[in-house]
Amino acid sequence: MSNLAFPFRRDATDLAAVTDTDLLLAQAEQVLGTEADSPKGTGELPWRTSFGSVLHLLRHRPNDAALAELARVHSRDALTRWVKGAVVTACDVQQSGAVFVLAITIAPAPGATKAPAASKTITIPLAPAGSP
Repeated sequence: MSNLAFPFRRDATDLAAVTDTDLLLAQAEQVLGTEADSPKGTGELPWRTSFGSVLHLLRHRPNDAALAELARVHSRDALTRWVKGAVVTACDVQQSGAVFVLAITIAPAPGATKAPAASKTITIPLAPAGSP
């Protein structure tokens, strides 16, 4: 199976398509980078408010073991719901100023594909653009 690469980019003739591990990583980045419906907002996509993750709820939280566990659980839950072919196998969280760095390792779900496990570092701002 193949689909559009994320972030979108061009190849020789059209928008680039990816398969296997690259497809899982692209889908994971798109899900984790999109704000889903939560108690603090209605979701980023008006036509599908539940799509995405609630990682944005972790902004302005102390960088401790609880933050890492919440990030792991939120990313696992979002990927389980929206990327059926992926399983989170590791999650490392680092906070540097107003940047939240989530390094996830995902593997294909059993029976989904024979693609190897791969890791992806996703950077999510902890504060809205323009704030101090």
